[in-house]
Amino acid sequence: MVKPLSQLKTATAVLFVAPVALLAACSPNEPVATQPGTTPPIWTGSPDPSAEAMPENEQVTVEKKTIHAIIAGPDGGQLAAATIDFSEKVATVTVETTGAGKLAPGLHNLQLTSVGKCEGDFASAGDPVTPNSQLVPLQIGADGTGMLVTTSDVLKEDELLDGNKSALVIYDKSETVADQTTQATGGAAKRVACGVLTSG
Repeated sequence: MVKPLSQLKTATAVLFVAPVALLAACSPNEPVATQPGTTPPIWTGSPDPSAEAMPENEQVTVEKKTIHAIIAGPDGGQLAAATIDFSEKVATVTVETTGAGKLAPGLHNLQLTSVGKCEGDFASAGDPVTPNSQLVPLQIGADGTGMLVTTSDVLKEDELLDGNKSALVIYDKSETVADQTTQATGGAAKRVACGVLTSG
């Protein structure tokens, strides 16, 4: 049976409108989904948050600062070298002789003093920086050499590098290492070497 002309026009209009409706549902420049029930990802212009996440195993670098001292005797000749490394709130002090036979064998008290000046008999280096600035003694062996490495959580870089700076003093062979009062003042032993602490 031949359909009336009015019905054919109606069917043609429906077929024409349907594709237009589908295209209108998509945003400009957005690809049309080819799978039923899927939606293309929407670009927002912002980076993926997961791409900015810090790796769990990434390590944080801790800055280490170091101060130095060249320790010399009354004649100006170098006897030892010292470094103090500040890292993670702990100071690591290293003192090592630079030649054999310049210090007498035995234990020598070490002291950080409040003035960065080493003149004459080294009294110019002043008093101890703090009561806690006494270091463990330096052991000099029979061959006249020695080295010590010790740590401290009370030494502060700014206290050692203030306006007057500071110095590291080596005393004559100690006879009273176990005496705390003598250690705090250097005792009756004379100062035999001294070095001004500097940064860098």
